[in-house]
Amino acid sequence: TFYSAERGKDLTIRNFRERSEDSTKASYTFQMSKHHWNSIEEEVRSWVESNWSKWEEEKPKWFDENMRARIPIHYIPSLEAREREKERRGLTKDDQKCTQEVTTVTEAAEMKINPKTPKTDTDLSSLKAAIARNKQDQEENTRASNTLRRNLLERGAVEGLLTNSTKEQQSTTQYAVVSHSPPLNVLNYILSDSKIGIFRRHSTSVTESKRNIVWKVEMKGGIVIEFQLNLQIDPSNDSTTIKIEPIKEENLSEEELKANIRTKRSLKASITGELKIAPFEYGQSALTFIGKVSPLVKGEDNTNHFTTGLVNGLGQNSEKDQTSNLAIARLSKKDRIAIKDSLKVLLGEIEKEFRQPEMVDERRKKDFVDDLPNAPKLTSDEEGMLVRLGHLNNALEEKGKRVKGTLKEDVDKFLWNEGGKVWGAYG
Repeated sequence: TFYSAERGKDLTIRNFRERSEDSTKASYTFQMSKHHWNSIEEEVRSWVESNWSKWEEEKPKWFDENMRARIPIHYIPSLEAREREKERRGLTKDDQKCTQEVTTVTEAAEMKINPKTPKTDTDLSSLKAAIARNKQDQEENTRASNTLRRNLLERGAVEGLLTNSTKEQQSTTQYAVVSHSPPLNVLNYILSDSKIGIFRRHSTSVTESKRNIVWKVEMKGGIVIEFQLNLQIDPSNDSTTIKIEPIKEENLSEEELKANIRTKRSLKASITGELKIAPFEYGQSALTFIGKVSPLVKGEDNTNHFTTGLVNGLGQNSEKDQTSNLAIARLSKKDRIAIKDSLKVLLGEIEKEFRQPEMVDERRKKDFVDDLPNAPKLTSDEEGMLVRLGHLNNALEEKGKRVKGTLKEDVDKFLWNEGGKVWGAYG
């Protein structure tokens, strides 16, 4: 009989961290009491977020109905994936509204006792659920942005857009790119006005932390994608987050209404999400975008896709939404692709604006040299040896004669006579 002083929870944590197989990790977490791995919950959650899409696509044998049901809904990385999983598990709409953060045990018990909940209580519950979803979306955006920056670091000195978006049409768009300039320069460029180039910008209303802008992105074939957006600038520590939302039609100024007239080769679109600008290695900036790009139909006050906030939490599908969906469906495939790719082009223009790879290379070299450890100072014996070797080298050059027959050998051999002594040198 063998005994061990190791606690059960320590064994669970050790197996999760040391084993590489997903099936084993799942067995030592979701098939065990959460008290065993509560201290590493963030590690478990990060593991699920990084692998959920792969599991859904590959459908490994261990990832069966029983195991999926044990994984908390709020560990699933994207809003769309969470909604699909709720439907797959057969949760009702009321169950979906009452998230784990909002519905307490007491509230759940009261709902069972009194199924005819007054309308005021129902609205309050929906409001709480919307607030909780908004908070959860914000936390999800932060985690996704951090993941993108880690991916940029792992990618190394490679230029171009990095995308972490999933294949589903309604999934959240995740882009990242490195700019060869500090964050403040990039922010000033984004907020500046420009009437020329592929990425044209015009501010219509400016305050200290908010501004209404018109962005135009020229695509291949002469198609121009137009955005009328509200930017909310939120600086924190050494990074800046720009919250981007479409402007509602009733809030447009006269100048913006004039700009709202559609030209023959222009398409209206909206951006909803967050663009974060953070310092990156060697004086660069990392730009990460988490959100959505969608077509905007005439008369649409708001977009009918992922939006953080209470409106999304309490809104219901309406006849107007169905009309918007129909209008979007009538767009040609080429136009839909142009709208989808417009943000890629926009971020690509920001990258091109500050592109200076030679300067970044010099910064990398300097950083490498500065980090090299300094060699210790030579001792007096070592310095004396170098002096003697110098004298020997001079004597070899002045007096040494190559030994006959050694010209083509691998080792050079020299001899000379000095003061009755014969000296030899090999090199």
